[in-house]
Amino acid sequence: MSSNVTAEEAEALAQPAEGAPRDRVVAARDFREPLRLARTEIDRIARSAARAITEIEGSLRVWLRGAWKVRIESVSEINARQLLESVRDPYFLLAFDCAGRSCWAMWDPAFASAAAEIALGTVAIAEPKARDLSTVERGVLRNMLGRALASIAHTLDVQVKDVRAVHGNVELELERADARATDPTRLAIHVALSGPLGDSTLRLYLAGVVPPAGAAAPKEMPQPKDKKRPAAPEHLVEVPFVLSAQLGAAEIALSDLLGIEPGDVIPLPASIGSPLAVYVDGVPCASARFGEHKGKLAIQLIDFRAPGAEPQT
Repeated sequence: MSSNVTAEEAEALAQPAEGAPRDRVVAARDFREPLRLARTEIDRIARSAARAITEIEGSLRVWLRGAWKVRIESVSEINARQLLESVRDPYFLLAFDCAGRSCWAMWDPAFASAAAEIALGTVAIAEPKARDLSTVERGVLRNMLGRALASIAHTLDVQVKDVRAVHGNVELELERADARATDPTRLAIHVALSGPLGDSTLRLYLAGVVPPAGAAAPKEMPQPKDKKRPAAPEHLVEVPFVLSAQLGAAEIALSDLLGIEPGDVIPLPASIGSPLAVYVDGVPCASARFGEHKGKLAIQLIDFRAPGAEPQT
């Protein structure tokens, strides 16, 4: 296929503009995980959730007969399908309804068993150990942590309903089926707990959380213009080009194309993490890898060669 880009022009395009500021921070990420919220929105959610800390500390003081420190350790987004697939015996899992979807709370099973014993009257525990919990113990923990769930949900303007302890493989598989059948996006709030039993993390997974409104983002100060001209032919300086990145391509029959529906999977001749071919106006010129930058999808250029890439038609 012929190209209207000369060798001189291609070489000039591959060179950075002189004096142009560069921000090279492109973080790799797992694209199976959701990323719908900006960092500023995540920070606002964390600050809102932190308003429940005092109430949670007071509740734990009564249930566990000791002083506990609570803090919001992290807030992120998570895919519920991968989340529940990792659960193995012994586990402590609470399920509940939030925004019309199934949601969950997890606590380290060793700390859960020790907390249940303390709440039921045990004076001291030498070392928390993971084990299967009795029906009474699961009920106690459901009531204890249900208060913390409700407190955090209230700060985020969502409501928690029907809190229940998940027990056994059958109930766990039913929860996994719910996760696969609906939108898997959940908000993960990790709450760090520190007290007489040691340090642990209560992990909450909520749906339907809308970031609280915040102050308008400050306007960026205009950057001084560089007086040096970019290292490109003068007649190309103001010419726009279409830059695209392609992970792979597949050939399918027209009958298959007409039958495609949301949720269908189209295999590509590329492995996870393999470089992308980068095109300028349909001509391969570089390779790159996927990532994210400041909460947005991005690519990071690896080199200015795209071996094996074919021109786009």
